[in-house]
Amino acid sequence: MKLFIIYTARIGHLAMNTELFLRRVNAGMLSGALIRLVDHESGEFVANQQLYEMIKRRHPVFEMTVATFTKLIESGHENAGVLFSGSNEFLEFNTMPPQLSFLPEEHESGRKILSQLGIGDKPYVCIHNRSSDYLAGTFPHSNFRHHNYRDCSIHNYMLAAEWLTTQGIYVVRMGQVASDQMVTDNPMIIDYTNEHRTDFGDIYLPAHCNFFLGNTAGIWLIATIFGRNNATANNVPFDMTPLLQGDLFIYKNIDIAFTQQLDIDIHAFEAHDIPVKENSPEQILHLAMEMVYRLAKVYDEKPQVEALRAKFRALWTPKMRCYGTVAEIGDQFILEKQSLL
Repeated sequence: MKLFIIYTARIGHLAMNTELFLRRVNAGMLSGALIRLVDHESGEFVANQQLYEMIKRRHPVFEMTVATFTKLIESGHENAGVLFSGSNEFLEFNTMPPQLSFLPEEHESGRKILSQLGIGDKPYVCIHNRSSDYLAGTFPHSNFRHHNYRDCSIHNYMLAAEWLTTQGIYVVRMGQVASDQMVTDNPMIIDYTNEHRTDFGDIYLPAHCNFFLGNTAGIWLIATIFGRNNATANNVPFDMTPLLQGDLFIYKNIDIAFTQQLDIDIHAFEAHDIPVKENSPEQILHLAMEMVYRLAKVYDEKPQVEALRAKFRALWTPKMRCYGTVAEIGDQFILEKQSLL
């Protein structure tokens, strides 16, 4: 039997990698056992207990030490390694149904949370900005500073948040840790992170939002595994996109031709050799507006934008991670960056 190691330490990997495994098992593409190594860096820490419990309801997870696992391998079982995702499984995430589900009593708890937040049955969008706070606080003995090029500020999301409320849409800030505070007195913009956060809410809210307005931090994948669209700002590097049909994305501002960006190795970003600038409030606002209009089916597709998008898609090659992406680059962003094509 193949033994697949579940990665529980980070919410994005716990969500994405495990959901991909479950979809492939459900489709008859593979089979095997899920193993959590409780004394190994992949499984010592559980990023979200609610998500982990939902996974165990769907497929047994055998918790064991590395020593026990080693004995199983020595007895003839196959070590299939840590569950993997290349972030480009467009087939599985657009043609196969979500594998996790909420119990009736969990739906009741979720409705109570929405009521407590003042949302009730009104539409809402989850927003999130990546910062180094979470990893630094959760894994104080590890150095994750090489990921800091992915960070972004919540302040640049606030113009979009305020606009969303003018459309009757509540805004819920997600995340476990947030040192930068939202500056607003708008009662429809809710600081869930600092005032209401629970492991359960971290799963239930993205699973039922209108869409998730985020970035490359792993929590946006909660929306994805439940089939909710993402509008991701501050994407970096070039070959990283969201996964679902209808998803939108824009890149961090890098004043280098897209053809040159194709050749930038991720290590150059990690070493901070590439100057990147966060998306502006206006860029994120346009991204959110486009998603709202697309979901409402009132988006006015401009011929000039579609021509630029086609030119942009033609830059992708099969060697790139997200070749064949079904997500679209934001219209205002590609208009603004057309000189880089």
